[in-house]
Amino acid sequence: MAHYRLYSLDLKNFHIIDALSFVADSDSAAILKVRPDQLGIARELWNLGRKVMDFPPRTPPAAAGEEPNRLGRLIGPGSWRWNPLGGHCQGVA
Repeated sequence: MAHYRLYSLDLKNFHIIDALSFVADSDSAAILKVRPDQLGIARELWNLGRKVMDFPPRTPPAAAGEEPNRLGRLIGPGSWRWNPLGGHCQGVA
């Protein structure tokens, strides 16, 4: 069993904003214990003085340069609405 520390980083000021200590059998087991965090939070996994892995911050798809929602480009605002009785969307004339 090895001791690991997971640091959450504020990338604007390069400060540690949170730290979590835990034990794991190996580096791969420790990596699997790391869960995705909030948007914009970078994380680093360390074993004593050795950095095991960087976890870059998750970003929304639009900020990452990915293609925007295709459905949003196909329909104009207010032209569809949710029909709760039918359990689906329907066009509004």
